[in-house]
Amino acid sequence: MEKILRSLTDDFENVVYAIEESRNLEEVTIDDLRASLEANEQRKEKKQEVLEEALQKMTIRKDKVMYAQHNQGRGRRGRGYDCSRDQGSGNNNEEREQMNQQNRHGKGSSR
Repeated sequence: MEKILRSLTDDFENVVYAIEESRNLEEVTIDDLRASLEANEQRKEKKQEVLEEALQKMTIRKDKVMYAQHNQGRGRRGRGYDCSRDQGSGNNNEEREQMNQQNRHGKGSSR
């Protein structure tokens, strides 16, 4: 049993240490050792899957934030756009028409 434990790679160092400290090596069977090593491998694989999933989610969120920042300020606030429509200011049609005419003639640009 000791030969087998010594022959394992460094990836199993923690498992080997735990087995040596918690069990009497004279009583450990090959099947027990195999089960412990397989359980360790399954834990590692599960941990890797969770890590990859978390990284993928973080990448998706980062992409969404970057897209939103890239598009911020674009769109409807261009030249001659009537901001009063977005503000829901309650202006009547005459006031809107007057503002639109000012925009067309280059007036009222300090709004």
